[in-house]
Amino acid sequence: RSEKSEAEYNQDLVRTFLQKHNMPVVEPKPPYLIFEKSAVENQRVFLQESLGLSANKKWIFVHSGSGGSATNLSLAQYADLIKGLLAEFDCNIVLTAGPGEREKAYELANLVNDLRVAIYDKNKGLVDFAHS
Repeated sequence: RSEKSEAEYNQDLVRTFLQKHNMPVVEPKPPYLIFEKSAVENQRVFLQESLGLSANKKWIFVHSGSGGSATNLSLAQYADLIKGLLAEFDCNIVLTAGPGEREKAYELANLVNDLRVAIYDKNKGLVDFAHS
């Protein structure tokens, strides 16, 4: 069982590497990513049109995939979480899926069984996905 999240392990590895190579360790500070406002707006319009999302509702992105030492919920737990969000907020849920995770996203959508849930599994790579 992992004692740290995958991100914490990765940051520790980077710090060790930098120290061993006598390079300064610069801790990241938010915002971590900065995009042109037009790129984000274009992506918003694309997602709204392609996934049928409401422009008048908040969008909550949920990624049920896992990798490495990341701690993860079961699909049933994700479904309960999403149902709770939908009961509490007037929102759209966007299930994200990377390579090899499509089937899991569709299974989760079926468990939730709500028209306000959309699946975003066809992006054009990490930069495209990050604009979301």
